Amino acid sequence: MKFKSFIYGILGCAVLMSAVWKPSSAPVHFAHQLTLEDKKEDKKLQVTARVYSAEESEHILKADLLDKGYVPVEVTIQNQGDHQYAISMASTAQRSEKPKDVAWKFYKASVARGVGWRIVSFFCWPLSIPSTIDSIVSYKNKRALLKSLTAKGFKEIDEIILPYSVVKRLLYIPQEAFYNTFSVSMEDLDGDELVVIPVIVG
Repeated sequence: MKFKSFIYGILGCAVLMSAVWKPSSAPVHFAHQLTLEDKKEDKKLQVTARVYSAEESEHILKADLLDKGYVPVEVTIQNQGDHQYAISMASTAQRSEKPKDVAWKFYKASVARGVGWRIVSFFCWPLSIPSTIDSIVSYKNKRALLKSLTAKGFKEIDEIILPYSVVKRLLYIPQEAFYNTFSVSMEDLDGDELVVIPVIVG
């Protein structure tokens, strides 16, 4: 797995070096639709991607990731052929944070608030009740967010894209690490080759 991730990273970097790109100074203002497609003549493997707006992030993920410094990018892979492909978190050369790290950034603010509640409750014991309630609610919100981010994001282990299927996965990219181009690498399990597709912001 580590060797495969290394190979994906090397190939991804090679694609990026050959492309013309520049860092985005304000990633949250990019157009929502990014398009790319396989360069093979049959074009049976197509990939599109789009950036969630703050409203979409709040609606779909129940949290505004942009407000916390992350750019949520939805990658859609359409496999219109009869080959199977393997993808994972290592399939993209774009930096993406793990769901648990993103969820913690939302949760740590409530931790500080909880500590404040507990300190105050030492001097006024009735306040221990809202303090406990706040801690329970914050913990449940963190678990719900983590579950959602994990379910919708790229997996750490290989995930199979079946023939004639569509798979959507999210990247959680820090704003300072978001670029106009990145690449998606997929292992063709039937053709025994690695397919690397460059992504260019439209």
